Amino acid sequence: MKAKTVQPGTPENLETVVERFQKQDSEVGMEDFRDLVIRIPGNITAEVPEDKNGFLFDTNTGRVYALNRTASFLFGKIRQELSLSEILKQLTQRYDVNEAIAISDLQDFLYQLKELGVGSEE
Repeated sequence: MKAKTVQPGTPENLETVVERFQKQDSEVGMEDFRDLVIRIPGNITAEVPEDKNGFLFDTNTGRVYALNRTASFLFGKIRQELSLSEILKQLTQRYDVNEAIAISDLQDFLYQLKELGVGSEE
């Protein structure tokens, strides 16, 4: 089953993105998501320096989430409303990894955010 292709630049919430990833046939399956921009809910504030560890704060729950350097980098790019393809491009350049690894890392990060409830809008 193929997921519906999103329109370029259309902001999608994190939960929707992760659900669509899970419906993909292939393990990586980013073809339909290249132009996707992820919308971060307004209740999430963040300190995400590009080359340092950072953190997220959920004003609804009071929870704080620590981010390592890579997660801080990724969240910063998501917050800048870059498309997934641009985030992947910058990730591969910055950390000198191939695209398959970058896709896997980005998907894992998004899954973790969803599992923590960071992408949920209440």
